[in-house]
Amino acid sequence: MYMIPPSIVTPPDPLATVARPAARPSGATAKGGGPTQRRTQAMADRQYLELLSRKLADEGKLIEAGWVALRIMAIADDAPAVQLAEMRMAFMAGAQHLFGSILTMLDPGTEETEADLTRMDLIQKELDSFGAELEAKLPGRRKH
Repeated sequence: MYMIPPSIVTPPDPLATVARPAARPSGATAKGGGPTQRRTQAMADRQYLELLSRKLADEGKLIEAGWVALRIMAIADDAPAVQLAEMRMAFMAGAQHLFGSILTMLDPGTEETEADLTRMDLIQKELDSFGAELEAKLPGRRKH
């Protein structure tokens, strides 16, 4: 029987590699506090995500940076390890599918074709649509 290595189920935590800015007063929660406290925390989270994203991108882990951003913005802090592992697997599988599909769908040659540009435009429209859906569920999310 094939055993899944523990490093695949629970990969190293990139969140542990960058110090998170402290914006919450002791005992405060992400959902607690007034508008000013929530705005301050959102700015700290954004700064942290930007720092972590740059660090991971410099290490060749841009997709991992996207997973970390999703984890911070949309997943409960106390989510069980199995949920995190399964969600990371789904996120990475989606990224792999998109990248593999782009490489497969492009016309042969070194120059882009009208068909290539149309396909890429359709991908952007699909992702923009999902971005709008995500923004509706997670107000205040930074737009790229």
